[in-house]
Amino acid sequence: MVSNIDDWEARLDPEVVLGAMLGDLGFAIGFDHASGRLVPGTERNKFLDGGKMIRYKTGDAQNTTISAIVVLERFRIPDLAFQKVVNEEILRREEATRQTLSDRERLDVRFAMYGNHSLQTRDAPRVCVVENPVARRRFPEDLF
Repeated sequence: MVSNIDDWEARLDPEVVLGAMLGDLGFAIGFDHASGRLVPGTERNKFLDGGKMIRYKTGDAQNTTISAIVVLERFRIPDLAFQKVVNEEILRREEATRQTLSDRERLDVRFAMYGNHSLQTRDAPRVCVVENPVARRRFPEDLF
């Protein structure tokens, strides 16, 4: 299990953990050497080098005894009362102007209201399980 305690540079979201396991996230595009051009429609997501579960050069599995990496993290529970106030203000402005606010205008309303509302957010612990697709034994689905 891994956890990040107040390190802004450490990222433990599933994409980053998968990148560490299987290789850096990237993409590949076919290339026609004769014409010197990319081949349209051949784009695909791909794990590149750097992974610890697969040997990049051969594609062979390694570290197959690790079934999954479990990330313990904090989940911010939103302040529903604040969201209600924001939604009411957006509705009020839309009714006054008889126009739907743009995403930018909605964001401006939210930022303007931060100063007028004391947020009541709280954190809850949660786990994110990133399974190793080359593991010999699968992570138990009923563990959590």
